[in-house]
Amino acid sequence: MINELFSPNNLKKDLPAGLVVFLVALALCLGIALACAAPILSGLISGIIGGVIATIAIVASLETLLNLEAVERLDTKKDNPPQKENCLLRVLETASNT
Repeated sequence: MINELFSPNNLKKDLPAGLVVFLVALALCLGIALACAAPILSGLISGIIGGVIATIAIVASLETLLNLEAVERLDTKKDNPPQKENCLLRVLETASNT
């Protein structure tokens, strides 16, 4: 999965998209600072801080997804899932025992 995420084909698409998102976010931050009668520099700083926080959140969620995929690949019970009838039987036995 990691090879698919960082392949050259995806990078060619992701770099222009990232640049567009950066420019839109920059304009938005500066516009909000101007509308609030705050210094323009504060809009720039808030945009930088927001970008750093968003990047950390994205990296953390990506790491979680990669860990979940690794666990699924290592799960030995996944190859032999129980039959639906067995699951239903277990549920009925548990319900009748209570």
